[in-house]
Amino acid sequence: MTEKREIKINGLTKAELYFVSEFAHKTEDAGLIDKLISEFEEKNHDTEAIIRKYSTIAGMKPKWIDNIENLLVALEMYRKQEEIVINRLTEALKVAGINVSEEQLKGDELNRVKEEVDKNIKSLSAGQISQIR
Repeated sequence: MTEKREIKINGLTKAELYFVSEFAHKTEDAGLIDKLISEFEEKNHDTEAIIRKYSTIAGMKPKWIDNIENLLVALEMYRKQEEIVINRLTEALKVAGINVSEEQLKGDELNRVKEEVDKNIKSLSAGQISQIR
């Protein structure tokens, strides 16, 4: 079995160095950064406790909270894009003579709408198709 080794640079682990870097970026307070580093350099220090303490000072959130916030923002952006696409699609379908509501495109009737589009597209002339584009 392989042993898990902690590589240390100037007495700090990679995780500690990463935290110092993030803390320095957030606070830009040289005095606090020096104090943080000196606490990490102490023998038998509690890394987790130090990180919790300085995270509170910097107002840093746990990574999982940042991930959730990012996902919520992505979901909001997706919904806005979905709304734009549905609006454009209903307008294009109206030009083609297919009256479909936004609710129909969002709901369970999407397959029925696809069938109606396929049926109507076959009956359109080349001129009508170019007008839709």
